[in-house]
Amino acid sequence: MRFWLITVGEPVPLPGAGERLWRTGVLAQHLARAGHQVTWWTSVVDHFRKRFHPLPEGPLTAESGYQIRFLAGRLYRRNLSLDRLRNHREVARAFRREAPRLPLPDLILCSLPTLELSAAAVRFGAERELPVLLDIRDLWPDVFYQVLPQGLQRLGPLVFAPFVREARTALRGATGLLAVSQTYLDWGLRLAGRAAGPRDQVITHGYPRPRPVTEEAVATLQAALGVRPGMTVLWFVGSFARHADLGTVIDAARRLSGRDDLLFVLSGAGDREREWRERAAGLANVRFTGWVDGATIATLGRIASAGLVSYTPGATMSLTNKLFEYMSTGLPLVLGVRGEAETIARKWGCGLVYQPGDAADLAQTVKTLADDPALRRRLGEGSLRAFRTEFDESIIYPRFVSLLELEARRGR
Repeated sequence: MRFWLITVGEPVPLPGAGERLWRTGVLAQHLARAGHQVTWWTSVVDHFRKRFHPLPEGPLTAESGYQIRFLAGRLYRRNLSLDRLRNHREVARAFRREAPRLPLPDLILCSLPTLELSAAAVRFGAERELPVLLDIRDLWPDVFYQVLPQGLQRLGPLVFAPFVREARTALRGATGLLAVSQTYLDWGLRLAGRAAGPRDQVITHGYPRPRPVTEEAVATLQAALGVRPGMTVLWFVGSFARHADLGTVIDAARRLSGRDDLLFVLSGAGDREREWRERAAGLANVRFTGWVDGATIATLGRIASAGLVSYTPGATMSLTNKLFEYMSTGLPLVLGVRGEAETIARKWGCGLVYQPGDAADLAQTVKTLADDPALRRRLGEGSLRAFRTEFDESIIYPRFVSLLELEARRGR
């Protein structure tokens, strides 16, 4: 079968880059290994480093045998910017221009966001009677409402009415809706104005088992970070974007600065990096690593004592990829997010929850974890048990592939 995957804003497996692949990249690998022809449509812009991908001439063939096609759009320097919105329109326009030139797929799976690509994919499929599934990865345009002053956020649907209409049109026109969590699927169905059907399903993020790491690599990175024996290392990895709340993490680190057995390691890049580096200036217990590749992530997973899942109060995040990233290496979770993530932490006994945005509560949670090795061990075992039972890549992605094969056979 022939599948098109449409996703921007994920790491791309460029030769020699060593990127850790996310949902679409891993799915493309599994589909290709199952013998299918796969095309991944993505943007020429590296969303994380805010630069253009260093592209080869023409489409790229990934190591697993699938094809990656890059769609033109302008570079943007900030996630919240008019240039980014213009980029989204340009990328969707490039898809509408280039897609008709290729042999038709049996099924299209398009990630939402972006709204523009989702609408273009649904329209393309409807015109050719092709099944199009939308994979809800973030709540756009609801995330836009948070840029408004607190008292005006309830007016978000009115202020961003054109985006709401675009989302509603795409969701209603899709053959079916997938989502990374039940919360996200319920949101999509509400906007689509219908009840759940057999083609609407939750497929959580899956994560691969950690790649092998040498003791030499661990020792080298420990030395570079200043990690000493007996230290408790609190680790965050992810995009330094508006919804992440490293400000509270840094404030908690300041409250704990008198303890030389605690270290906060913050990995990533994004719009707020400069702000958070300045906020942490002078703190000996905070380290920034910058953007890290897959090998370094695996090594940090060995060094860390717990994984930070820290988001702003009221953030729309649900079951984020970092949950399963931490779980894969058996790290206890320190959760500053409610909802389904908290439910998983309590079900599996794999994490502690603090009040989002409350630095004092986070500091106390960190102290509790640092002062009780038995608790850390118990929570870590729960994390690994949850991962191996429900969230291992080998569990999630075969199911994902089977679902797409079934929908492709059904047609529109």
